[in-house]
Amino acid sequence: MTISRHYDVPAWTDFVRGLGDADQRSAMQQHLSAGCARCGEFVATLQRFAPIAATEAQYEPPEEAVRRAEALFQPRASTAVSRARVGARVTS
Repeated sequence: MTISRHYDVPAWTDFVRGLGDADQRSAMQQHLSAGCARCGEFVATLQRFAPIAATEAQYEPPEEAVRRAEALFQPRASTAVSRARVGARVTS
């Protein structure tokens, strides 16, 4: 691995969160210190986003919103079953 190597999104995400292998984190820091503008900008963006993402787990949507979302995504009966029900209602 050379200092000019770029890292992928999951690696930088772990780096910003302080996770991952110490050797890799050290190499990534060296990469940034060497002046890679592309990765530096990406890390800066992740650092701005990290506090928002950290509070995401604490968010609790309103119960009514959850009920409506669940209703929207309920499995629907197949067309054949629906037609059979409509046909039964028409003939009764």
